Amino acid sequence: MVLTHWLVGPQLVGLIILIVGLIQKYFPPKRINNWYGYRTDIAKKSQQNWDYAQAYSANLMLKYGSGAIILGLLLADVLPLKYELVLPITAMFSGISIAVMMLVKTETHLEKKFNN
Repeated sequence: MVLTHWLVGPQLVGLIILIVGLIQKYFPPKRINNWYGYRTDIAKKSQQNWDYAQAYSANLMLKYGSGAIILGLLLADVLPLKYELVLPITAMFSGISIAVMMLVKTETHLEKKFNN
């Protein structure tokens, strides 16, 4: 029961996002595709957009994933065990928040950089 208090929360979401970010950073998709990588219309518009979107979103995933791990560990340390349900709820919220922030920030950056 105490172990789940330390494992289930934003830190778990952060760890998953961090791992995905590392994979995307070191093994980015080389060609535009519909299966792997940061795949939006702007990113798929040209190979230059695609390559830049992969690198930019991977860096955001590393940053946001690390932040979620730190936040989750701090919450797990601060929250008493009787509030165990708070951590899974914050995990869901952090996962959705990170996805939205990454999408908005990357799309905005791509639009500015490539004047789409």
